[in-house]
Amino acid sequence: MKRRVFKPGPVCGVFVFLLVLSNFILQMNFATKNKIPRLHKNFKRSRKTDTFCDNTWKAVAPRTTSTRDVSLSLPLGRLFVVISHCDNSLAWLDHFLHGFETEEIVIVSKCGKTVDGMPEMAEVVRISNIGRCDHTYALWMAQMIEDGDDSFSDNDVVLFLKDTAYDHMVGYSQQELRDMLRTVSARGFACFQLPYEHHSAYHDTHTLRNFGMEKYVRVSRDRDVGFRSEFATIDDWAKAMGFAFNQSLTPVCYQGNFATTVAQIHKRGSIWANIESSLSRGDNIEEGHFAERSWAALLSSYIEDRTITALNDASGGVCNMESDKVKGFWGPLCGGCHVG
Repeated sequence: MKRRVFKPGPVCGVFVFLLVLSNFILQMNFATKNKIPRLHKNFKRSRKTDTFCDNTWKAVAPRTTSTRDVSLSLPLGRLFVVISHCDNSLAWLDHFLHGFETEEIVIVSKCGKTVDGMPEMAEVVRISNIGRCDHTYALWMAQMIEDGDDSFSDNDVVLFLKDTAYDHMVGYSQQELRDMLRTVSARGFACFQLPYEHHSAYHDTHTLRNFGMEKYVRVSRDRDVGFRSEFATIDDWAKAMGFAFNQSLTPVCYQGNFATTVAQIHKRGSIWANIESSLSRGDNIEEGHFAERSWAALLSSYIEDRTITALNDASGGVCNMESDKVKGFWGPLCGGCHVG
């Protein structure tokens, strides 16, 4: 007897097609419910990666959705403002401080010029034009330590700014005051300028220790005669001042505008007097650039080992190209996040 071979008819073919389609839909639903990631290049960064790049990489604290709540991890006290002034208007200052009560605003005017646009409550103190903004800041800190003034509380915040703080610097962006205060609360220190382009705020310490400058001429009043210091590198200068860059990564705040707490200032004691004396050598001097690259290291909280590991893992290495060094960047981490 011949074996009969089953041949599916058109109705059976439709049934098989529907069965396959149904199985495909079930698999797609399973994948959706279990959030299986799509394996193509147009992926969105995870929340963790966004947080790392927007905050840790830049040495800033996370933002909140509120436009006013600073969401402080530690309670902060009163706000003191110290301005280093030469010849630029301070008309921008009221806008920057808007919404925040200030205990005191001291304008240290160093070029003998009229202070235009200053707030009504501000006090103007005139001193010689030496050491630029960095000398102003070190002098204020040294006098606070010397006076032993118990009118300050450890959680009071001091905002150090220069009159050109709002000048547009190509490659930089700036923080609002509420964001700076949030970062001060979390890290003890906040830089007004965010890192340059693709750089991290953190620098390879070994590279940074070798920083030095031959000359610096930015504006017409700058003279490079007597610019070089007696120190071969920033590391030599730091040791003479009484401190060291003792972690493998070091935060750096460029442009000379930052905030910190009175507690962080107190931790360094007599170092401020040493720095103030060093910066008294002249106007346009190499020591000022050493100080600029040291404020964050001197005033920030200790960097945890796990943070250092995460930064190194995310980094593509050190921005050590000659073009970076020409701009004064010695050792910032690169490649982990594109900031802007």
